[in-house]
Amino acid sequence: MIGICIEAGITCPSCESYVHLNALVPSLRCSGCGKDLELSLDVWKTVLEDSLKQAPFLEEGEGSSSTIFGSYNYKVLYGRLAPRYDDTKDDIDIDMLLEKLDEGRVLHPGSGAPTGVRRMPEQYHEAFMGVLALIGEDPSQLPGTPEGLPLETALSGPIAFQCPSCAGSLIVDGASRSADCRFCQTQVHLPDDLWFRLHPVKKEKRWFLLFDEFQRFDLEGNLLSLWGRTEEKQGFWGRMKMWFGSRRRAPHFSDTSDYPVRTRDSDIRLAIGQDGSVYMLSYTMLLRLDCSGKKVYLAELPCNYTTGRPVVNASGEAFVLSHGDHDRIEVLSVSPDGTTVSVAVASTLDGGPVEDGEILALSPEGRFSLLGYCGKWTDAENRLSSPCEGPSTQAATQP
Repeated sequence: MIGICIEAGITCPSCESYVHLNALVPSLRCSGCGKDLELSLDVWKTVLEDSLKQAPFLEEGEGSSSTIFGSYNYKVLYGRLAPRYDDTKDDIDIDMLLEKLDEGRVLHPGSGAPTGVRRMPEQYHEAFMGVLALIGEDPSQLPGTPEGLPLETALSGPIAFQCPSCAGSLIVDGASRSADCRFCQTQVHLPDDLWFRLHPVKKEKRWFLLFDEFQRFDLEGNLLSLWGRTEEKQGFWGRMKMWFGSRRRAPHFSDTSDYPVRTRDSDIRLAIGQDGSVYMLSYTMLLRLDCSGKKVYLAELPCNYTTGRPVVNASGEAFVLSHGDHDRIEVLSVSPDGTTVSVAVASTLDGGPVEDGEILALSPEGRFSLLGYCGKWTDAENRLSSPCEGPSTQAATQP
């Protein structure tokens, strides 16, 4: 798990005031004009999606910023950073944070000052898979009721204001940007100096996402522990090892070892075998992990590049759609132990049926289906686990 820090804001389309997004909420009220701003799921995708895609590939402390124009004008800064207690540079222990999610806060071990924590709201689960918790949000922006908090004022009570039309005394509480004069019935717009006395502009606040990069689920959609490993509570040195280990740059796909939790390459296609093995295809490399997360093989395929996802039969034999020299497209087979790569279905250049293809599928009966450009469809018969004819090459494997 990693922390992702967020600093974001939008420009109010009504008054062009800058509104800080200091919490993941469905709406906010602009302090400049008092208008309620709807923050739809699409708005939050604009704010958060890049951070979830890019932060896992950053080193701890690295970040990026962007300005985005759309229904709102956005400014977003994000980075990979362990969650911290409010107004400090002290990191929050992740295990303790997860234990305190239902309590809604964690206390600084020295000062006792609280920092807000909460689980990812249910309405955002599907859009932001892997985000387990929100840390350090601005509590004044969090809704206290389904309707949200009323517009708060910085003063303890109503104040007197002179009507610019009749000089009558108006009592305003800051609930609205306008008030009706009880003497001349004129609707009075509160000037900026008074409005901002009542509603000081909020400062930008850094908050955090706790992001689990690699997740597994059961058939009911319940989150499983990664690789099904149960570990005892770590002692001090175990925590230190995990702490500094999390700050190392994510390994390249070619350096993947047992029980991986992250990888630096982004073009990875995933398949699951009937025994629970995980198959990952990246460019010309195919990785197999058994259901416990232990690496079975990492095979280098004899081709220029691959397309589509790998497919797997009941025996654990994997098949990949490969592209080689002279537009040679063929289906390669990788043995269950990864030691042998052979041609399962040959290219038309070698007398086989494969002329085009971008997506590969395999039926339980052993029939391949290939879909290419312009909807070109190819069917080919193959065996389920018996040796195939065709040139065979040894795969490069890593221990």
